[in-house]
Amino acid sequence: MKINVSEYFHSIQGEGKTQGINAIFLRLQSCNLQCGGIGTTKDQKLHNGATWRCDTIEVWLKGEAIETSRLAEIFEQKGWLSRLKTGTHLVITGGEPLLQQKPIIEFVKLLEEQYGAKPFLEIETNGTILPTKTMIKITDLFNCSPKLKNSGELLPRRYKPEVVSQLINTHKTIFKFVMDKKEDWEEIKTEWVNTLNIPLKLIYLMPSADNDWILKRNSQIVSEICIQNNINFSNRLQVQLWNKTTGV
Repeated sequence: MKINVSEYFHSIQGEGKTQGINAIFLRLQSCNLQCGGIGTTKDQKLHNGATWRCDTIEVWLKGEAIETSRLAEIFEQKGWLSRLKTGTHLVITGGEPLLQQKPIIEFVKLLEEQYGAKPFLEIETNGTILPTKTMIKITDLFNCSPKLKNSGELLPRRYKPEVVSQLINTHKTIFKFVMDKKEDWEEIKTEWVNTLNIPLKLIYLMPSADNDWILKRNSQIVSEICIQNNINFSNRLQVQLWNKTTGV
């Protein structure tokens, strides 16, 4: 079975509950949303009221189909399997990785059965696609990043209550919300906390930023909201450490 891959690299998890952990990142190609608004993939501009743009669009738009067995061999050649065996996390991201659940499951199964590597598996998802029972079973942590109005995405495409409810019920999910103003928090409270009953302890507020200057500015705003409302704050270590560079 083939899996559509955009890039893979060893780095540090920069966001959410496991921030700071060593991780092997496997970025898969394609996404079902366009954060930045419809048309941003073509002109790299903001549309539909978006205030930020996905910072990896140009990466996940491209990729190649790789046999899952070949991908496992690549991981072995890079020396990553020994790292996965000793605590380094495997973070499968995108784009939207749950578009490729069957090859993900096969790949993780290969790592365990043929190489004896059963990694701590993090799946980064936008919360619009239901994970299968097998996907839930093999995943240790779902990093769900639901999209707000500020993404420029239409509500029917980005707001899937049945998916969010299932993710809450896995008891393996945290929810990261990208924001840069107080109005975003009001939206989160109304549409996600009060309506979908996401427990506050599972929520991480994260500043929108694609460079270190904007990160510093928006972190001030978001951290104040987190303190006032007893909510978790998530930094973006990858931006803080490497600015706009991707694949690190």
